[in-house]
Parts: sequence; C-alpha cells; structure tokens
Amino acid sequence: MNGLDGCNGQKIKREEDSIKYDAIIERNKIGVFSLGRGAGATFIATSLAKKLAERQKRIVAFVELGRAEPSMSLTYHALGINHRFAYKPFISFHEELRKGNHIKKISNIDAGINWVLRTPSDLDLNINLTVLEELRLINNVKGEWIICDFGSNYSSETLDEMDLLFGVIDPLPSKLLSNKETYRNLRQHELSGRKLIWIVNRQNTGIGKKSLRQFLKEKNFMSFPLMPEEWFYSAQYHCQLPLEQPDIKRNIAQQIEELVNHHILFT
Repeated sequence: MNGLDGCNGQKIKREEDSIKYDAIIERNKIGVFSLGRGAGATFIATSLAKKLAERQKRIVAFVELGRAEPSMSLTYHALGINHRFAYKPFISFHEELRKGNHIKKISNIDAGINWVLRTPSDLDLNINLTVLEELRLINNVKGEWIICDFGSNYSSETLDEMDLLFGVIDPLPSKLLSNKETYRNLRQHELSGRKLIWIVNRQNTGIGKKSLRQFLKEKNFMSFPLMPEEWFYSAQYHCQLPLEQPDIKRNIAQQIEELVNHHILFT
C-alpha cells in the first residue's frame, strides 16, 4: 500500500489459533445491516464478533456479505489482514464458492475469529455472490456464532435466514429521510415477528431526541456514542479491530456487553 501498511511495518504473529473450541452443536446466525451507506454496520459487527470470541468457548465466524461496489473500502484493508496473516495464507471464501469448492474445512482464524472477508482480488474480479451462494456460505462456514455483516446492500432472502438482526442507524436527518421507505418496510417485518434490534449509532447532543423518536416510532433502542474519528484512524494504522482500540473499547464496553448478554446469548 506504499507506506500505508500500518502496524509500524511489522508483521503480526497471532497466538489465538491454538485455542481449543467445543464441537459445533448448532449455528446461531446474527445479521448486522446499515440503514443506508456508512451507518456503521461493520463497526458494530466486528465489535460483536470480538466480544463473543473473548469467551473462547465456541468458534465465531465473521462473514462479509452484500454486494460489492468498485470504489468501496475493504474491511480486509481496515483490519490489516495482510499483516495479521503474514505467516499463513488468507483464503477467499467468495472465490472458493464461485469455483464451486467446498468450504466446511477451510478457515481464516485470527483473534479467535474465522474471517470471511471480501479480498482485493475479489473486488478486482467483481465477484458478487448470488443469494444461493450466500446461503451456502452462512450454512457451511466453520463457526457456531455466525456474525454476518450485510452493509447497506442486502437481499431479503439472506436476511430471512438470520436468527437475530441488528439494524444500525445514522441519526443524521438527511440519511434518515433518504431511507424512510426501507425503514418502514423493515419495521413491518419486525412487527410481524422478526427479531430485530435497532441501534442508533453516533448518538450526540446535536440530535433532536423528540424528532428522532417520532421518526423511528421506537420507545426503546440501543445507542452508541459519536466518537472522535482519530480513534478509528488510530485503530487502522495499528491494524486493530475497533474494539481493540482502548478509547473506543472504553466508550462502548457497556453497550456491547448488553447486546451480547441480553440478546445474542438468549437467541
């Protein structure tokens, strides 16, 4: 990346590969999506995966889904995967699926998580999984807790496969209004019995709380605070997950704990 490789130019050797897990009994599929682009689904999803992985009892898989766009930034780069996997190959599940190969026995374990990420090569080759390929992926990937990051471009068929959904909202009015119909449709599914938890990301003092509640028609929703951008820059330059960055971890520890203990562990 010509000077932007981060991690102070050092390769990272991880120890988590040696963790022993119980055999997979059942899969719990947790989907995280953004209401509109850039609301923060990946931030929430990686944080949930990291928190679950700290329990070291079951294999956690982080699965990147949704449709790729040529100019999109990659989670692969944000997490410094080339450094995290400097001593072992990183396998593209998307490419394996496109070739029709079996994926049950392959994995990319780091930080206690089986990473299923879109790679730069996938983006170059314009590999986008079909709905059937996505379903095959989430039902065959090695993991018992499957955290699916849908971003903002997802299929209803794959959402329906989830045991639990988290919808991430940016409360900026222009973003809310541009996704009004999508929110209304998802609320109807929620009222029909779908297990869906709404998260307002970037909560701050500039928000009109009454107007926001009137728009969302939600009495209770989770909220994550607006945090300084430099904390996220620091995380990427040090090849950290957001939840590994000390300032971010301190500010969202309570919310992540609640999402995991009150929702995921009781799914």
